[in-house]
Amino acid sequence: MKLEVQQGDWKALAEAARALLKEASTRKIWLLRGEMGSGKTTLVAALCKELGVLNHPTSPTFSLANQYQLPNGQTLNHLDLYRLETPEAFWDAGLEECLNSGDYCWIEWPDLALRFLSEPAFEVHLERTETSHIITFN
Repeated sequence: MKLEVQQGDWKALAEAARALLKEASTRKIWLLRGEMGSGKTTLVAALCKELGVLNHPTSPTFSLANQYQLPNGQTLNHLDLYRLETPEAFWDAGLEECLNSGDYCWIEWPDLALRFLSEPAFEVHLERTETSHIITFN
């Protein structure tokens, strides 16, 4: 499925987030793919808002992982693997625990985590054009 959201159209972004959450159904592990600046973290912020996360999500580029609390007490893990160079670095950082927690785990730049997946993931591709963001998902 493919969605197009005009840049700055926050209402459309919220609608896209709702559509993604509905389509993902029970899949908790999401692979967020897209070039730098394609809107991965902005999408995560919209998704978090739809799920009722109270604090504003930020990019975990330097921390590798941010955690947010959902109103139901579950944790949402937001990972950014851009700075990691090998799957072993993913493992050494202890991030595989996020994959096996049963909680949401949304991963930007996910390639290094693929070998550690034990269940099917929901894949989201983001592309930025001059005027919009294109969101494609399986």
